[in-house]
Amino acid sequence: MQLRRDMESNGIHLPDKQRQKVVDLNIENELLGMRLLEARQTANPYSTLTHLLRCRYELAQLLGFESFAQKQLQGKMLCTQEQVWHFLCSILHKYRTAA
Repeated sequence: MQLRRDMESNGIHLPDKQRQKVVDLNIENELLGMRLLEARQTANPYSTLTHLLRCRYELAQLLGFESFAQKQLQGKMLCTQEQVWHFLCSILHKYRTAA
């Protein structure tokens, strides 16, 4: 099952042109992520972050997801953005009242 998800996240099920675009976006995503880490030390990493977010959104759209977050949550214990939000809110509430 995991192998299938990995293959699909690389666009194996898409036509050649779209699959190549997914491959290119995955590479760009990795490069932008590394550039963003390096840009933290500069005055303005905003343009790199903006480019990274656009790249991730386009990648998610090509693979049939509403967002990159939805793509990343596929196959995880908390499999929707709403579940993650409720989980984080419950932790916040629990520890805020304890403090």
